[in-house]
Amino acid sequence: MKQYLNHKKAFFANMIIMICMVALLSTFGNEASIYGATAPITPTIKITKSTLNPTKGSVKVKIDTTAKDKIKNIKVQSGKKTAAAFKASGTTVKVTQQSSAKATGTITIKENGIYTVYTQTVTGKTAVKSFQINNIDTKQPSVWVNYKVMAQKATVSVTAKDDSGIKSILWFNGKVNDANSAIWNLKAKDITKTKKFTATKGGYYSVLVTDKAGNKRVKVVKVEMEWNAIWISYLEYGATAKTKAQFENKINQMFDKCVSLNMDAVIVQVRPFSDAMYRSNYFPWSKYVSGTMGKNPGYDPLEYMVEAAHKRNLEIHAWINPYRVTLGSTSYSALPASHPARKWNSNASTKRNVLSYNGNLYYNPSKPAVRNLITNGVKEIVQNYDVDGIHFDDYFYPTFSSSNVKTAFDAPEYKAYVEKCKENGTNYKSIASWRRSNVNLLVKQVYKAIKDEDKSVVFGISPAGNIDNLTSDLQHYVDIKTWLNNPGYIDYICPQIYWGFKHSTAPYDKVCTRWSNLNSKKIVNLYIGLAVYKAGSSETSEWKTDTDILAKQIQYGRKLGNIDGYGYYRYDYFTYSAPQKAITKMKNVMEK
Repeated sequence: MKQYLNHKKAFFANMIIMICMVALLSTFGNEASIYGATAPITPTIKITKSTLNPTKGSVKVKIDTTAKDKIKNIKVQSGKKTAAAFKASGTTVKVTQQSSAKATGTITIKENGIYTVYTQTVTGKTAVKSFQINNIDTKQPSVWVNYKVMAQKATVSVTAKDDSGIKSILWFNGKVNDANSAIWNLKAKDITKTKKFTATKGGYYSVLVTDKAGNKRVKVVKVEMEWNAIWISYLEYGATAKTKAQFENKINQMFDKCVSLNMDAVIVQVRPFSDAMYRSNYFPWSKYVSGTMGKNPGYDPLEYMVEAAHKRNLEIHAWINPYRVTLGSTSYSALPASHPARKWNSNASTKRNVLSYNGNLYYNPSKPAVRNLITNGVKEIVQNYDVDGIHFDDYFYPTFSSSNVKTAFDAPEYKAYVEKCKENGTNYKSIASWRRSNVNLLVKQVYKAIKDEDKSVVFGISPAGNIDNLTSDLQHYVDIKTWLNNPGYIDYICPQIYWGFKHSTAPYDKVCTRWSNLNSKKIVNLYIGLAVYKAGSSETSEWKTDTDILAKQIQYGRKLGNIDGYGYYRYDYFTYSAPQKAITKMKNVMEK
């Protein structure tokens, strides 16, 4: 009987559950019949953007909302927000289409960013949805135009960047500043793929860059086929300035003069005698800026010269004498205690790093420690100063005679090198070839150090102009053929061709032609050093009477087809009266 009652209770309980479920399903069925079989319980939001492509205008955003009951409102806020954030604020979107379960509105977005849409039904149901706009670009593209001249042809390179991407790059031979000028469609050439073009004449060239949003930027560059630079010696700017104000005034006057002379660059001597016209960790302050070697002048000459040069759109190349320590003295005691030459001389193991020859002191080119010192000195200039170039002059090995070439200077190091080669069973170089290789090691090491720090800084050398002397086994030991025919040594060479056309052994035209022929590979810029200091002088009748001589030298270089510019030695002579007639005529043919 008890078991029967339990079964009966269970039966009635199950019946009650079934009745409830049927009633619930009936209710759902009624809602579905009113709102549709797929009507949501809470609203849904669909976002449609008018464009996904870059645009410099605005983006219209269509907002479609659907719910089981009527939409009350739609709002938008910038940023990623929750529904609670819309209780007190939010931009109300005008509803353009409305039905019992759907509403559509449109809003215009003018700035990139994250936005949140909020919608609410008449019964209080809410929903939010965030979206991002990132295709609005109202900024002009960033554009840089650079050029490199080689053999009197300029390769003009265009670098352009923009968030939306670059659509096109056009160039035109002439000066056009208006991005909307009709000339861009009529005469400009497209270089979107190559991003470079070749200019065969000096003058103004214009570049138009358009980004994918339609923003445009014009850049105009003046291409100069010839590089004109003036040497400025330590004697010309350091010796006469005693205070910071005097120094700055002197530099301002000099650099203004350089601009009036149509110069592109100043080559300023900053280390004439293993000293420094700048703050150095390796070399003492030069006496030519403070009066005493090693004494701090209280300001930084190179720092100001860099600033003053760039203010006038002049390049500045730091001119260094790599090996020369003293001139007309071999006294180590006259050097400051901190001087590297003096410190090396005081130690038996490093004494040979500095050599005395013909009354002067030189660093020993065969020593790795010397190469490291010179390289580190160059490296700190490139690291600490915004120079455009490093410039070595013609002081390398001193001149020997046939009687002492194998015994003087670094001959003991050569002897040790030969002995080591014999011990190892390897061939050894002649002393001339060995000395050239010592210079090559330094040049290549300096070049690499410069490029490791800043690839835009150029390295140039200005050797003596007479090729026969340079290739002699008795002097210089500079391997110009290696430098001109192999990358990784120099960016430019500027031989000092300081003779007239009528010189008996080194006439200007023949020497200039030989240099032009040597640079047949055209991987190095070839500039010619001209002797402004000789114009109007009594050295020869040609220099004294021919006031066209400097102008003719420039014009002759142009005929050769691969002379890229000229260096003028030196600044002071542009202020003297004797060469003025020749300078005036020279300026008339210089590229403006």
